[in-house]
Amino acid sequence: MIGIQPRGFLLLVPMLLLACTNSGSSGSGMDTDTDTDTDGGPGSTSMMPTTDASSSSSTGEDPTSADASTSSTTGPDETGDTSTGEPDETSGGIADGICIGLDPNGSFAEVLSRNDATLDPACTDVPAPCGGDLLGTWTYADTCGEDNLPVVWATICPDAVETVTAATVEGTLTFNEDLTYARTQTATIETTLVIDAEDCLELTCLELEELMNADEGVAATCAEGKAGCDCAVETVVDAAEDGTYEAEDGAVTLAFDGEETGMLACVTGDRLDLWTEQYAFTIAEEACADDGDCEDALGDAHALYFCEAGDKR
Repeated sequence: MIGIQPRGFLLLVPMLLLACTNSGSSGSGMDTDTDTDTDGGPGSTSMMPTTDASSSSSTGEDPTSADASTSSTTGPDETGDTSTGEPDETSGGIADGICIGLDPNGSFAEVLSRNDATLDPACTDVPAPCGGDLLGTWTYADTCGEDNLPVVWATICPDAVETVTAATVEGTLTFNEDLTYARTQTATIETTLVIDAEDCLELTCLELEELMNADEGVAATCAEGKAGCDCAVETVVDAAEDGTYEAEDGAVTLAFDGEETGMLACVTGDRLDLWTEQYAFTIAEEACADDGDCEDALGDAHALYFCEAGDKR
């Protein structure tokens, strides 16, 4: 299921961090004197909001969002203290980590059919959880709410125009009587991007294209346009997992590999509607060693926080 994780932005945060660390001046006010290893793909391909008990929220409650296994490895700031892993006090930069703030941004919805039953796949991105019998094998039939999916480059470059034009999911999701589940899934997100990469990132259109294509599952083409670079980007993420689940009052929680994923559900006959909350994110100009540093520094400025530390990139 497609979703943006407060701790785990699929391919999004790695791409965002790559842009920050490869540009000489990114407009974010952060130190960008950083070496970046771009050969790492996303460690988590669930495309769903996942939850980790260590994630911080401004309310002090455990958020329903996840540990990020997404990885685009970024090395330590060359001017920082690499022996202790402490934030670089002289550069005010991101030697150890940077704070990411997240705020709710609507839902992404999926319609599934049980045992290949024929149904009207039309869906709505307005959650209407009703619970119901989840048992059986469900096949993805339709999706909607792609307008609520997060965009990356406008976070870095305010003048960038980024649009999600399509989001599709193929595969199956099986719920068993013993409270185990299995999922195989291929999710595809298509976006268009108009960005003045030279002014904002100090990159040519070709360099921007190469930067995006460095991430596994990303196919991007960029060409010179009237307002900078005109890019078309397709991101494909495959997932296969077996775990356990809990379901109560229309809320479903999947547990896999030490992470939990929350969603809302409604079963009507052989139709299953699922909704996953989406998050818009902001790079905060705060260095951090853990999530608590972000909440201490930024308070209730955002609904959720996580620290994207050097050892996670």
